[in-house]
Amino acid sequence: MSSKARDILLLVVAVALVVAALLPTGEKEDPREEDSTPPFADSEPDPDPAEPSTTKVQIRPGAAKPAQGVDHLFLPLVKGSMWIYRVEGPDDLNLAETWSMKVTRVPTDEEPGEIEAGFGEEMMAYGMWKKGESVRLDGLPFVEPLQFRGNRPTAVNGSFLPFSSAMIEGAVWKHIYKRDVVHESPDKHGVIHMQKASGEQADRAMVGEMEVIIVAAGRFETKRIDWLGRLELRAGGRTVLAGLTTEPFRFETTWMAKGIGIVRRRVEYPTPNGSKVITFDLVRYDRPSD
Repeated sequence: MSSKARDILLLVVAVALVVAALLPTGEKEDPREEDSTPPFADSEPDPDPAEPSTTKVQIRPGAAKPAQGVDHLFLPLVKGSMWIYRVEGPDDLNLAETWSMKVTRVPTDEEPGEIEAGFGEEMMAYGMWKKGESVRLDGLPFVEPLQFRGNRPTAVNGSFLPFSSAMIEGAVWKHIYKRDVVHESPDKHGVIHMQKASGEQADRAMVGEMEVIIVAAGRFETKRIDWLGRLELRAGGRTVLAGLTTEPFRFETTWMAKGIGIVRRRVEYPTPNGSKVITFDLVRYDRPSD
C-alpha cells in the first residue's frame, strides 16, 4: 500500500471514531440530573431553625402593657381589668383548668370596691378595700384552711399589699381575716361534737428577692412575697388548741409584676401524709384601655 493510500485510510478511521463517540450510547443518564425534585418531597420539611419552637409559641406574650398612674403598681385596679390563670393541682382542689379575676368596681378611700372571681365560668363577687395606696381583699382562693374551704370572712383587716414603696426586700406585714366557723372536736369516747367558733386568721407576708418568672402570658420581673398562715379559734369562751391552730396551716409564694399584678401563686397546705400544692400561672391580662 502506497503512503498516500495509508494516509487516506488513517483519516477515514479517525473520522469514524469521532462519529462513534458522538452517537448516543443507549445508557440512562443519572436520575438525579433528570429529576430536580428532592427525595422525600412528600414528607414534612425540616423546621426552619429561624422559626420559633412550639413551646415558644405557647408562651407568646398575653398581657397588656404595664399600667401606669394607678394607686398600686403591683395590683393595678382599673375597672374592667381581667386576669386569667391556668390552675394545676390535685383533683380535690383543682375545680377547673382556669381561675379568673375581674375588677368590677374600683375601691376608693371612702367606698369599697368589688371583684368577680372564680373557677371556670363560676364567678362570684368579692369585696376589696383601699386606704391610701394599701389594699386588702377577700377574693383569692385557697387562703382559708382546707377544713373551712369556701368560708367567707366576716371582716378583713391589715393589708394584702401595703403601699408600693414599702415593698422592699425583707418588708413584713399582715393580712387578717375573721371567720365564723363550725369546729369539730372528739370527746374522750371518740364522739365528734360540732360547736360554733370564731376564728382569726393572720397571714404574715415577707418580701423576698426580685425574680424573673416565665408563664404563658410572658416573661416578667417580679417581687416574690412569701406568706405564712396561722389560725386562732375560740369556742365556748375558750381558745381551741389543735393541730390546725398550733402549726402554720398554709404556705404560699406570690410573684407580682409592676403594672401587671399577680403573675404566679403557689399555695401549699401541709397534710399528715405530706402536703397538697396548687399553682396559678397567668395566661392573660387585659385592660379596657388596651
